[in-house]
Amino acid sequence: MLQACNDRLSGLRGQELATQAIKVCSHLPSVNTRSAARQRGTRSGATPGPSGCSPSSWLRKDWTCRAAPTWNPQNVPDPEVMPSPGISAEEAVKVQLDALKNCHTPWTNHGIQTMYEYGLDIGGMERSRYFGMSKDLYHFDHFLGQFQNSFPDLFDMASYSIKGVEEAGEETHVTVEGQTTQGKTFALLFKMAERDFGKKKGSIMTKSLLKK
Repeated sequence: MLQACNDRLSGLRGQELATQAIKVCSHLPSVNTRSAARQRGTRSGATPGPSGCSPSSWLRKDWTCRAAPTWNPQNVPDPEVMPSPGISAEEAVKVQLDALKNCHTPWTNHGIQTMYEYGLDIGGMERSRYFGMSKDLYHFDHFLGQFQNSFPDLFDMASYSIKGVEEAGEETHVTVEGQTTQGKTFALLFKMAERDFGKKKGSIMTKSLLKK
């Protein structure tokens, strides 16, 4: 019955498609009329659009509407190297930068996920100053977007070196210099501190990451 419904909608476009989808398919209890229209609603050669279209966009002629993904791209294991009390401040910085050098290995955004897990005060409901300014970073999506905007050079990193490790009260400041594959140089300051609660208690983590 669903195939018959789709066959009757073949060749229709735009508002005509929407109207006929409701008339033709509404009597089928197992058919979502928007889904039926969505399957037939894009012109040949149209530009692909986002996966899963909102109600206001599924009739746009320049989008190919697709079903929402059935998997969550963030449903992944912990990063390969998690914070641990046995890792020094310098080693923790190297773990993070090595992950960023191969950011999408072994899975998409693994490098940024590693940076997130090493964030001292992110992932909770309190605001964080990881990027210098006060910001809500309780969810990985928030961190992901801000990190990509703040440090684009790190995704094109060819090399880096540790230039200094200094104790500053309860913090350890680690200075890093590096170069992109295009020859552009960058300098960073990792302010590292010890986590004093939770499952990562005793681990040296990134309190803030700043450009120099």
